[in-house]
Amino acid sequence: MEIVKKVLNSILIIITILIIIFNLYILYNREILKQDTVKVFGYSAFIIVSGSMKPTINVDDLIIIKQENNYKEKEIVTYKSNKNSIITHRITRIENELIYTKGDNNNTEDEPIEASQIQGKLVYKIRGFGKIVTVLSSPIGISIFMAILYLIIKGTITNKE
Repeated sequence: MEIVKKVLNSILIIITILIIIFNLYILYNREILKQDTVKVFGYSAFIIVSGSMKPTINVDDLIIIKQENNYKEKEIVTYKSNKNSIITHRITRIENELIYTKGDNNNTEDEPIEASQIQGKLVYKIRGFGKIVTVLSSPIGISIFMAILYLIIKGTITNKE
């Protein structure tokens, strides 16, 4: 039983270290490199804040997108609008060099965009998980996480003595 406890504690510490490294990478890209979209191996994550894609994607869903070279009609893509907003909508048509998109829950198409504005296409969504990420990203969530980490590490050190 003691070995299982040590292995679980070690796994938790490794996961925590990886989370910290990942968050430092995101912080570096956003604050130092001034990137709007942080990509890890071509993938990015976003939390949905509007109902424009209901019922396919809802508010507080977490979506994972992947950067591609080519996009097709009916794919859901995330792009940077001409007003510097990040928008996730479905491609309705492609004409010449222009791509037209529209939210599933919207009545009209968006302004046309160029392929270079697209950050990636939807590859996965986790329903409602954005709410959890938001809480964990808050000062209270970070404090709770750090307190739990402290108790785990303290328990590991105390058990060794």
